[in-house]
Amino acid sequence: MKLHLVNDQARSTERPKLGLGYISSYLKKYCNDIEISVSFLGDDTIGNIRSIRPDIIGLTATTETFNNVIRLGKEIKESFNLPIVLGGAHITILPKRLPQWIDAGVIGEGEQTVLEIVESYRKDGVLFNENIKGIIYWDGQHLCQTEMRELIAPLDNIPFPDWDMLGLSEKGPGHILTSRGCTYKCVFCASSAIWKKIRFFSPEYVVKEIKTIVERFGRREILIYDDLFTANRKRISRISELICREGLDKVVRFECLSNVNHFSPETASDLKKMNVHRISFGMESGSPAMLEYLKKGTVTTEKIRNAVKAGIDNGLEVLGSFMIGAPGETEEDLMMTYNFIRDLRLTEIGANVATPFPGTELWDYAVANGYIKDEWDDSIYAMKTITPKTIKDKRLLCSMDKDRFIAIYKKIIDLDSMLIDRRVRTRTLKEIVIEWFEKGTCQGRKMKILDTRCEDGTLGAAIKSRIDAEVVGLNPEPEYIADSTRRLDRVLGGTEELMAGYEEGYFDCIIYHEELPDKKMMEHYNRLLDGNGFITGTFANKLHFSYLAYSLFGINRPFFETTDGTYQYMQWGIPEKENYPGITAKDVRTFIRNEGYSSLFFYEYKGLDNNFLKQLSKFISAYVIRPDDFTNETRIIRYFFTATKTPAITGRDTSGNNVFKEALHMSQ
Repeated sequence: MKLHLVNDQARSTERPKLGLGYISSYLKKYCNDIEISVSFLGDDTIGNIRSIRPDIIGLTATTETFNNVIRLGKEIKESFNLPIVLGGAHITILPKRLPQWIDAGVIGEGEQTVLEIVESYRKDGVLFNENIKGIIYWDGQHLCQTEMRELIAPLDNIPFPDWDMLGLSEKGPGHILTSRGCTYKCVFCASSAIWKKIRFFSPEYVVKEIKTIVERFGRREILIYDDLFTANRKRISRISELICREGLDKVVRFECLSNVNHFSPETASDLKKMNVHRISFGMESGSPAMLEYLKKGTVTTEKIRNAVKAGIDNGLEVLGSFMIGAPGETEEDLMMTYNFIRDLRLTEIGANVATPFPGTELWDYAVANGYIKDEWDDSIYAMKTITPKTIKDKRLLCSMDKDRFIAIYKKIIDLDSMLIDRRVRTRTLKEIVIEWFEKGTCQGRKMKILDTRCEDGTLGAAIKSRIDAEVVGLNPEPEYIADSTRRLDRVLGGTEELMAGYEEGYFDCIIYHEELPDKKMMEHYNRLLDGNGFITGTFANKLHFSYLAYSLFGINRPFFETTDGTYQYMQWGIPEKENYPGITAKDVRTFIRNEGYSSLFFYEYKGLDNNFLKQLSKFISAYVIRPDDFTNETRIIRYFFTATKTPAITGRDTSGNNVFKEALHMSQ
């Protein structure tokens, strides 16, 4: 028996949808004599089918891919007249949309259902019968739906996904699912409609899967992609315990998703122990009225603030996702969200336009109010970011003026760009400090660090989550005194307090941000630095094209396309260029060497090419001799350095330093 699966994703993605992987592994475990092959988006699917000559075709589709999958399925049917079964989220929610030429649709959890469909075809030559639960099919002109299938219990009966057929990159799987379902019913999410209730793989199953991925693929980063990983406090504690027992916390780091109602300092501590470095929350809005609507009153701005603090206190990066443009949202509501994001100081944000997906209350609203018919339409939003091109023919569910909506959306994206720069700074400086510690420069004792601009203590907390360190902060921003005090060992108001409290040679590391100290302050720092210690820092590149744009074109805010999607650069959210004057690498080198530091190493963080950079380079090329060199220089957003008065432990510059290359890669 040959089954050919058609994936609605491209091959070699880092994080493919796992559904077909579970189907494949389940069939291989519980079905005798079956061969499974797969085609991906962009493959010659028709050619593959002609070559393989399968007995059954299996399609899968989400709402956003449904129309394209159906078009391909129609072509397969007309070319080969093979029996076709369709599964996935869209047909589960809208089973009555099953085209007549598709032989059967799978509703809900598919592993056991597909197994019985295959066995039915093997035995009787048909994909369906009324005894197979959880399917829909055409009997002549009549659409028939069988009884709903019971959910698989326990989930551990399902083997790990068939990674070999998922089209992964050489790095192997970058994410796992440790549960199915969610306890909440947000108006924009169909998870509860698809999975009915939340169920968990056992902690032992989860840790065994992680260990297998690490040993087989050498994976060092894994996203735990559950809707609500932290739903069960005791389970999280057990998973953390087992991960540490296996030593996996030393070789792999994790990201996960959570809900602010299921997140506490204790949970954050467990996550830190298992080496979770980043957590994402569905925050949705800074407007209490919109939170009440979107989250059914289960989330408040105060709960969000507490969750963010608990995460950062434990050294975690905190991402917030927001839903804008929902029914009833006003310009005032949207500005409340903008100001809320500014105040939270998250690591990253995601701003999504409210989209009415089937199975959600937004879908029901859109149908009832005439935005759409009771079927999917590709003109509905269904996008993660807005551009002038993608928004042109689309409609908002809220009644805001579209131009005003876009203007505020741009402001939110600008904030995201600022946060990305902050994340780059924090991650890379953290990795630099950790590498020095792991090289044994502190000879097994607590490392002593002075952060000369500790802000809210995020960097110090991140360092302390990974190594045994004492972090002293200097000159925090006044509004974040409480946060920095809570996260660091000590916070000082100025250099006088610093000089009075610490003796000569006390610190192993001094960290600089954005501004070099004046001559007198540098003398103080030199005295406080241990003879074997080092200084490290980061600066925005004064030659980066954003500064040039400000100067050449006299603009306060760059063109919109430069901040959209993957093009996230530096301090875009601040229009006043004089607030961030930047500095050149030459200035840093000259200053540091004049202070007697003989070993100096630079690490560059570069941005991506985009239309604005190309336009600027073309403009400048008429005035410079080597435009390629100029373009390369302007792509450097910021640089990082370390310096010592003795030969550096790394012994190599940027081009040969794999550790720092990896640090900068992770920062992106």
